[in-house]
Amino acid sequence: MKRTYRATTAEAALDILRAATKQIEGELLAYAPGDFQARDRAEAVAPVSLSISLDLTALIEATSEKHNQAENL
Repeated sequence: MKRTYRATTAEAALDILRAATKQIEGELLAYAPGDFQARDRAEAVAPVSLSISLDLTALIEATSEKHNQAENL
C-alpha cells in the first residue's frame, strides 16, 4: 500500500506525520498482536519506505520578520 500526502500548513503537516506514525504502528500491531517483543523486533527490520521533503522557508522567514518587528518596538 503506497500513499502520497501533501500539506500546505504546519497543522496539516503535523496531522499527516501523526497519521503516518499510526499507520505504521497499526501494521506492526497486526503483525504481532499482543507480542511486544516480536513487535519490537519487527519494528527494527520491517521494510518501510518513507520520503519527506520539508520546506520551512516561509515559516522561518515569518519567524525572523516577527522577531525583527518585536526588536524594533
